[in-house]
Amino acid sequence: MIEKLCFKDGRTLRCDQPALPAEDRLFVNCRLKENSAVRGTFSVSDVPGFPEGLYLAYYICSGCRVVGRDQLLNLSLDSLDYELVTFSPLIRGAAPIGLVKKLNPKAVTVDVEDADFSFEENQICIILPEGREYTLHLFVE
Repeated sequence: MIEKLCFKDGRTLRCDQPALPAEDRLFVNCRLKENSAVRGTFSVSDVPGFPEGLYLAYYICSGCRVVGRDQLLNLSLDSLDYELVTFSPLIRGAAPIGLVKKLNPKAVTVDVEDADFSFEENQICIILPEGREYTLHLFVE
């Protein structure tokens, strides 16, 4: 788990801003029974400051999909499961995901001067000097 939260040299991947609960969840009784599943919906518009447009929803555990700002996304988790979702705006058909092997993939500024590139279906993977992979997802209509 520690490997997914920091670099090999010990630097941590920090968020730009503190995580905040969604407004509609502040006053909900969230007590769960042992071995119970969690089900719910969310959207990009639940996050303050995201303008209208298309976004790439990158699920740490299960891949990615292109969504509209107000499109509801379903989430279902069994007991002890987890999922983290990062939203990235589509700009001219591409959305930066970041370091896909980390729990906070977008917490990195990329210097590609000494990087190698690999190309896979709908994405460009930039191999950085430390062996880190920064991914740029390409949306093809």
